Amino acid sequence: MDHDDSLTRPARTIDRRRFLALGAGALVAGVAGCSSGPPIVSETLREPLAAPKVGDAWRYRYLSGWSQVPSREFSVRVTQVATNGIADTLSSSGYAEQTQLWTGMLAFVVRSLGGFSVAEFSPYLLAFARVQPGQGWYNIPLPAGAAPLTPWKAQARVRGTDSVTVPAGTFEAVRVDLSAERFGAGVSPSADAAQLSSTVWYAPAVKRIARFRHQTWTLTMLPIDNDGYELLEYKPA
Repeated sequence: MDHDDSLTRPARTIDRRRFLALGAGALVAGVAGCSSGPPIVSETLREPLAAPKVGDAWRYRYLSGWSQVPSREFSVRVTQVATNGIADTLSSSGYAEQTQLWTGMLAFVVRSLGGFSVAEFSPYLLAFARVQPGQGWYNIPLPAGAAPLTPWKAQARVRGTDSVTVPAGTFEAVRVDLSAERFGAGVSPSADAAQLSSTVWYAPAVKRIARFRHQTWTLTMLPIDNDGYELLEYKPA
């Protein structure tokens, strides 16, 4: 069923004592059954029916949970599809295009368009592998940021299937939750992002993300990022 994922809702309550005590061993134990090592989904495209074609295009609306940040639109277009990767460009009016190559390696990428940034987590995941509810991965690399901060410890898990309604329509989507923590040397308790939570809804019918939700907090639970986007239009090649 569709979930009410309004960007303005309060951040979830987190047991701070458990969060501060969480170490590498606890993280591994908490994702028992997940894939370990380099989180490779597949070396090559395995699901051609879920793979996009060159020229496929999507238009999204970026939404911020902060009232002072306006909504914006951006577009994505596939420029290359090969056995080992999918290349696309992300663009928004007035900003330079950002190009990215997505492979079977799980990746969390933030692309800046000058006035705002778009975070994405392996948007063509379903083109590289069949996923099952409960399937998970850990040791997922996340960008550290501008400062030499302690690396993130990240994991993701397939939660199941949701019916998601966005401006482009209603779609059956695979929901994947990504979470990450970091603390220690170089992480300011009140300034740097120390916890991350993202949810991705992948819609096979449009061969990409239908909805994305992204939040981060400091070690002292001050909110930093609170944004996301939803699909406005899908144009197959």
